[in-house]
Amino acid sequence: MSDIKDKKDKLEEISEDNKTEDPIFEDEKKSPFLKIFSLVIIIVLIISAGYFLFWHNKAPVIKKSTKIQKMQAMASKIDTMKSEINNKQDEIFNLISKYKEQGGQDIPTYDSMNLSDNERKLLEQRISEEKDNSIKSLLNGILNKNKEISELNKKIAEIELLLPKPHIVQRGENHYDISIAYLIKEKGIEKKDAKKLAERAGMFENLVPGFRVWNFYSDGVYGTFVTQGSAVISPNQVNRNAKKVLVDAKDKAISERDILAEELKSLEQKKLEIIEQLTLLNTEKQSLIDNIGLLSKKNEEYKTKINSLYFRLDTKAKLKEKGIIKGGFLRKLKMKDYSPEDFNNSIDLRTIKIISVSPDSFDLDKIKNLIVYPRFLKRDKDYKVVISKDKKNAELIILNIKKMKNERIVISII
Repeated sequence: MSDIKDKKDKLEEISEDNKTEDPIFEDEKKSPFLKIFSLVIIIVLIISAGYFLFWHNKAPVIKKSTKIQKMQAMASKIDTMKSEINNKQDEIFNLISKYKEQGGQDIPTYDSMNLSDNERKLLEQRISEEKDNSIKSLLNGILNKNKEISELNKKIAEIELLLPKPHIVQRGENHYDISIAYLIKEKGIEKKDAKKLAERAGMFENLVPGFRVWNFYSDGVYGTFVTQGSAVISPNQVNRNAKKVLVDAKDKAISERDILAEELKSLEQKKLEIIEQLTLLNTEKQSLIDNIGLLSKKNEEYKTKINSLYFRLDTKAKLKEKGIIKGGFLRKLKMKDYSPEDFNNSIDLRTIKIISVSPDSFDLDKIKNLIVYPRFLKRDKDYKVVISKDKKNAELIILNIKKMKNERIVISII
């Protein structure tokens, strides 16, 4: 009311200041009643406008803002406590793992995360009987973390009582569809906008019939979370079971990985051994191939040798001069004892059966005859001599190939 009085006084001051300048006020000197009436009307309008602006705009905004802040604070508080529960559950998992690693016996409880009074008493009794301080410390840690989780669950339940009515999960429903339906049907939000809001919110993947899904929307903000409701298992237990499946799968995968790594290591070792053996076998194989090639070559040389006819070809005079054949007055010429080096020519009788002789090669004008030594080889039986009519060419044709194989003869040109 003091504001209104001030505004009234200000208005009177303005009126007094303007009396001499405004013709309207000059006229009002003659009419005081009109002036008073005008002032009353102005004051009423100011009071009405102030009342409307204050109660219509200010009060609802404050009330609405307070509600939003409280709902957001409760939702945030529940999320924070749920995160704390998850962290404590992880700590319990670690404590149980350490407990088992140190040789502790199985904990005689149904669910180490959510102990009943009887189970808690059994665990406390186990702790009191335990003589190993390190194991006792681990069990105490499990018990204390369980108590902290229970306290957090109680606080969450108290906050849930202050929140709007939740959606009860039915078989086959999922969190995302529930959120979309809430935003479209109950809040009248366009489908595309509802999808954007749902995408930003945290979704619980494994809903169980009986779970309660809490939905909250105000001023473009959407939040959601899940509690146990009438379900036989809590969301935390679902998450723990999922975590346990993942942990077990991880442990199994690590175990299988280690086994496979050992097997792979063994296979790699065997592979190296096989490679070494193959290298050795390839070396031996190459050696055998080389030996076979050498043997084949030697075999071919041997075959050529036993199938060849070795001969010394020259004029009678030169053969006698060199002592290849000998004889004299009243003695027949015959081949002397020889060495293999004396026979510098050969033919392979498997392919060649004729020895051709040209007089030009021996500084002769013509060839009259060819005499073969040793003389036990029979002409026209073991061999045959053919002289051309002009005496310019002669041929020694082998007839008895079998007898001539690997034989050494001297051919004397006459």
